[in-house]
Amino acid sequence: MIRHNIAIAFLVTLGYGAEVNNTNLEPLQFKKNGTFQIAIFSDMHFGQYESTMGPEQDRNSVEVIRKVLDYDTPDLVVLNDDLINGDSTYAHNSTHYIDQIVEPLVNRSLTWASNYGNHDHNYNIAGDDILDREQMWPGSRTQKMVNETMSGTTNYYLAVYPANCSDTTDCSPRLLLWFFDSRGGNYYQGNSQQN
Repeated sequence: MIRHNIAIAFLVTLGYGAEVNNTNLEPLQFKKNGTFQIAIFSDMHFGQYESTMGPEQDRNSVEVIRKVLDYDTPDLVVLNDDLINGDSTYAHNSTHYIDQIVEPLVNRSLTWASNYGNHDHNYNIAGDDILDREQMWPGSRTQKMVNETMSGTTNYYLAVYPANCSDTTDCSPRLLLWFFDSRGGNYYQGNSQQN
């Protein structure tokens, strides 16, 4: 447990000290054998019951992520819906759970994309704040393409190109991956901004 906390503290220190430019990530592409592998982790609810059994559940979730990624290296990791349980966290620490979630991905130099659910929009947490925290890490492809008040935070798409595509301006995507924010939940600190 102490090693785990030290590793996260080290990663956070590195993340805050460096400017990350995820706009220069290599395009997503199929492999030459025609495959494109995605690992999906859904409804993780980090921070739930943080004063009792929650920290152990979060450590167990991180361990599951590590084991899955050690078993088979995906081309993309998707963090799907309810990353953080905003019902149980506090404004001062709620986005810090992102550091725990992405630590196994960052350590393996993997790329990922997220979409947020109703528990990621709550009185003590805002989708835009989660996005800001997530984008400070190298490898994040999570975006906000729609800036309408009622649309949520993570509505976007990612293109996946053929294996033989050397310049994406000359190729058409073979696959579009769409991400939709559920836009459920409550609003951060009673704010009327509905993200």
